[in-house]
Parts: sequence; structure tokens; C-alpha cells
Amino acid sequence: MSLTSVVRRAAQVNAWGPAVIDGPVRMSWSAFADRISRVAGGLVALGLLPGERVAIVAVNHASFL
Repeated sequence: MSLTSVVRRAAQVNAWGPAVIDGPVRMSWSAFADRISRVAGGLVALGLLPGERVAIVAVNHASFL
């Protein structure tokens, strides 16, 4: 089971439930799944291939999800 499959399943089961709560920032599972899909599409457009890895070094904040 992949991390993305867990998020997609949560979006199916509880689309409008809270996935992210960071101070005033709130994001539903549906919105979180959509954001992940858009970021993945952007990485593919930049030339990332299946199986390649990506890392981010950032502070713990909802804007980096």
C-alpha cells in the first residue's frame, strides 16, 4: 500500500473530513488528494519518472504538504 493510496482511500471514505489542521489552515481529504494529484502531475511534467525519489527539506507547515 502506498502513501497516495491511503490518501485516496481517505478521500473516498470521508471527502470533507479534516486531513490537515495547521493553526487557521484547514484542508479536507478531498482537497488534499487533489493537491497531491496536481503536484504529482507537475513532477511528471518536469521529467520525473516512476520509481524516482523526491525529497524536501522544510519546516513543519501545511504549505509544504
